[in-house]
Amino acid sequence: MRRTNVWTAAILGMLVLALPVYSRNAASDPDLEAAPQVSSAPKPETEKFYFHSWGKGEYKVCQTYSGVPNVVLCDSSDDIDWKSSFMNLLAGNNREGKTEEQSYRLALNFASAHGKAFLTSFSEDPWPKPQTGFKLSVWNCSKEKNNAITCDLSGRTTKTTTGE
Repeated sequence: MRRTNVWTAAILGMLVLALPVYSRNAASDPDLEAAPQVSSAPKPETEKFYFHSWGKGEYKVCQTYSGVPNVVLCDSSDDIDWKSSFMNLLAGNNREGKTEEQSYRLALNFASAHGKAFLTSFSEDPWPKPQTGFKLSVWNCSKEKNNAITCDLSGRTTKTTTGE
């Protein structure tokens, strides 16, 4: 019984080592046709950005929320002094006794109504799935010289902001 386990482990170990070598050789074989690359990045569209100030070439960390298309929030740590920052809007709604979901909905509606429109390119679909509850994606965004904005997920993952 013990001898069988040793042989099984040895064979599995060799397979683990052999598969990367085989895949590397198969990928470099000139007879194989390369699969066409399909871009998951959406085409540039006009999105509303909500932020306090933003200079050309400056990077901001921004968020997109599921169920709230076309609104991108870009608060920064120094925006806490800005009365209308997203965090201050949420805090004000909470002080008024609103639930977490109500606070987010009211703050997101305000941001949508007061955002500035920019032509925007995202590295992938900016709106987290599913489009229910409050899920967010965090982006690194920069404003270019032509006033267009480019956003990249930069290895971040989608997160849930509420218990839903």
